[in-house]
Amino acid sequence: MNMNFIEYGDLVLSIRKNCGFTREQVREVTGISIETLRRIECGKPEPKLSTLDKLSFLYKVDLIELLTKTRIPLDFFSEDLIDEIINKMTNMEYEELKVMIQKIIENMLCDKSTTPTEKKFFNDFLNSITLVEISETKNLTKNIITLENILIGLSSNRKTMLSDQYFYTIELITAIALMIQYRRNNQNTKAIRIIQQLLYKTKQYPYLNKRQINFLGSLYLNLSYSYHIMDEHDEVIHVVDEVLLDKKLAFTTTLLCDLLTRKAIALYHLGDDSYYDILTSAIIIAPPTRSRFIKSMIKSQYNITHHLCDAD
Repeated sequence: MNMNFIEYGDLVLSIRKNCGFTREQVREVTGISIETLRRIECGKPEPKLSTLDKLSFLYKVDLIELLTKTRIPLDFFSEDLIDEIINKMTNMEYEELKVMIQKIIENMLCDKSTTPTEKKFFNDFLNSITLVEISETKNLTKNIITLENILIGLSSNRKTMLSDQYFYTIELITAIALMIQYRRNNQNTKAIRIIQQLLYKTKQYPYLNKRQINFLGSLYLNLSYSYHIMDEHDEVIHVVDEVLLDKKLAFTTTLLCDLLTRKAIALYHLGDDSYYDILTSAIIIAPPTRSRFIKSMIKSQYNITHHLCDAD
């Protein structure tokens, strides 16, 4: 595990002291030996999850989740690193992304904990990103080829783009970016095929964290977009209903409103009057900025009238 155990140990020590427990008191309540507790607090890897679970209950702090917060910044699973890459790729800020990845590689060269495999991964990722064109409209074909090559190149064992069972988050981001490029290039059949493969594989993960759930939401939303472009409105409704009825998935309010809006528009095209109430729900529960966007979009793109649009 690529963790900073010294930092983690200091945090666990401060939590125990803040709770007013001595090591002897912790031993009496939990049965955890003083030596085991001392090793954890001194940053000795690696504590057992069962031990951390007992301490979490005593301290009322999730020490297992806390452990993940002490990942080394350049680790593949670092949330901060992933957030940065997602923001750059989502906004198509490729020049800034290239600079950021270059700095990561430079830092890796100085970091003794970085493995050759990790260095090669980021080097390959950087070299691939440098080939992506900035313009999303004039160079769609080239971007598609580049993103396809990134997915193949990031895994030496990968035979095709999506042949691996699991993906690093960076790979999932790239796959979603590729799917969006397919859709923008009116290659909706390809986009749908990739989305369905990604949905299947992501659902097979042994557990789903918040980020993976949001990825699933993004995939479902883009799947509905692709079906919408193909005028397959029944499929749009089926997709949205499927995701909304899945109790394991809990999306952000914005994503939920976008899914409801897609269903409402599909119902509108099918002449089903229930679209109006669903649209009302989406507009009311959406954050203010998103609500304004929905009202503007349904009026300008679909000529849909709604009383909440007149309220502005």
